[in-house]
Amino acid sequence: MGCSRKIGVYSSASREYRGLVRVWDFEKGLELFTLKISPIYPVHKLAITPDGKLVIVALVVHNTIQIWSLEEQREILALQGQTIDSDALAVTPDGQSLISASRDEIFSKNGTLRVWDLQSGTQLHTLPYRGRRTTKLLVTPDSKKLLSVAYLSEQESA
Repeated sequence: MGCSRKIGVYSSASREYRGLVRVWDFEKGLELFTLKISPIYPVHKLAITPDGKLVIVALVVHNTIQIWSLEEQREILALQGQTIDSDALAVTPDGQSLISASRDEIFSKNGTLRVWDLQSGTQLHTLPYRGRRTTKLLVTPDSKKLLSVAYLSEQESA
């Protein structure tokens, strides 16, 4: 789940709600609408811009990241370039960039962090990382540092 000021965004991966993202008004306690992201694939990761205008969605078994406008309630951009699905997503505090993490191959010990421009969909940077899977990404408030959490086996961490 992600939230931005007064709006909450929630996704369920259960069979009957596969591929849906629900948008809520926290102050009123009301569901505003549901985005139908995919009839086939569950939503794997979610992020929201600080202004609450864009939702970033990564699906299971899918190497595309979708950018959805909450105002227009539709997909406005698809980011291509990952080899497999995203393990983590983070939006910079200014809402201009997205960082995605994915492994290079399904059982790979290495992965790639990608920095994207959210307006154009352009990939700005590619950063290699060591670790089976990155589970969390955080950007510092000044957008100068990126923190990542990754799984390492005992042999890899030595």
